[in-house]
Amino acid sequence: MPSYQSVMDLYQNAFSCAGANDVTGLRAILHEITSYGKSKAFLLEELRTIEKDNLLLYAVKHDAVDAVRYLLWEGSDYNVTDKNGETPLHIAVSSGNMEMINLISEMQRGINLEAEKGETTDDVELYTSSNK
Repeated sequence: MPSYQSVMDLYQNAFSCAGANDVTGLRAILHEITSYGKSKAFLLEELRTIEKDNLLLYAVKHDAVDAVRYLLWEGSDYNVTDKNGETPLHIAVSSGNMEMINLISEMQRGINLEAEKGETTDDVELYTSSNK
């Protein structure tokens, strides 16, 4: 992992990692971002490309299944929309990527179960892992 000179380097590399399906890089960037006084939520939800995609949307559009799984696990909003009003699931369905469709659907179901039952994210990870 390269050393970063500025928070802008982190932002650019976050999208590069998301598109390249580089979970290790995303993990390192999420960890490093706090040293610049930014929150994980800012990186996951507020940071956008020129096309108005956040990290999750960008990863879905690049068929980066592992990155999508990681970003959802970290708390990315699966109902986020792009500039056309499409959610990650809409984008996956449009592209016909069955692995992505199944992943997003399972993660949504797991997150919804967590909210209904008051479970922790560790419980959801066990749920989604055991149902593969």
